[in-house]
Parts: sequence; structure tokens; C-alpha cells
Amino acid sequence: MESSLRSAGAHFNLRFFQIHQERMYQEYTYSKAEGRLKQMDKVYAQQLQGKDLEVSSSRSEVSSLKKMLEEYKKKYSEVSEKLMDRNRQYQKLQGLYDSLRLRSMAMAGEGDGLVTAAPCGALYGMPLGTSAAATPPRGALLWQPRVRAPARFNRRDLECFRVPAR
Repeated sequence: MESSLRSAGAHFNLRFFQIHQERMYQEYTYSKAEGRLKQMDKVYAQQLQGKDLEVSSSRSEVSSLKKMLEEYKKKYSEVSEKLMDRNRQYQKLQGLYDSLRLRSMAMAGEGDGLVTAAPCGALYGMPLGTSAAATPPRGALLWQPRVRAPARFNRRDLECFRVPAR
């Protein structure tokens, strides 16, 4: 019996030692895992903070780009309005020019469709610029001979601009 008690005591001591070793190993792995968890939490917190900074910088960039877009839209609308005004002025001046041209053709041609035309590149019989092509030779006529009015102006168009004889 004594040997069985010794054997049971040795077995008990061995089992107790194994349990103690197992518990120590589990505590060690738990503390190691806990350390890794804290380290991973720090890494994730840093990554999250970095991403938050990226998002905030992207938002500020988007807002500044929106402001720039609004400014460009305003400038575009102002420029397009100016362009429309100039186009209206151009159309108005083109209409006045056409009416004066018709009137002068009616007065100069006296209804027969013949008008005197200035040379190309000349204004009021005077050449524009100082190039040799624009300067008439000495003794040349300032007015070219009579030519037919363009086909788009017919006699009926010219009648409304006729100046009554005195």
C-alpha cells in the first residue's frame, strides 16, 4: 500500500506539475496575444488617423475646386454676355452698313444698278496702309469705273432708298 500511495503521490505530483505548466503556458500565450492585440490596435488607429487626414484634405480640395468652378462659371457667363452684346452690336452695325450701302448705290446708280466701287482695301477712295499694293501709282484714278451692283440687291430693294429730286 505504501508503494501505491507513493505511486499515487508521484502521479498526483506529475499531474499537478503538468497542470501548472499548462497554465503557465496559457498565461504566457495570453499575454503575448494581448501585446499583439495592443500593437495591432495602435497600427489600426494610425492607419485610421491617416485615412481621416486624407479624407479631410480631399474634402477641402473638393470645396476649393467647387469655388473655382463657380468663379469660372461666373467669368464664363460674363464673357458670354459680353460676346452676345458684341454680336448684337455687330449685327446692328451690319444692318446699318447694308442700308447705307443700298442708299449710296441707289443715289450713285440713279436706279440703273450701276455704282462706283472703291478699289479693294480702300476707304472713301483712299488706300488703307502703306504697302505698295495698297498705294496707287502716281496719276492713277482714285475711283474705279462703274460696275454692276451685286445680284442680291435688285431694283425694288433700291427704290426704298431713292432720294427724291429737288
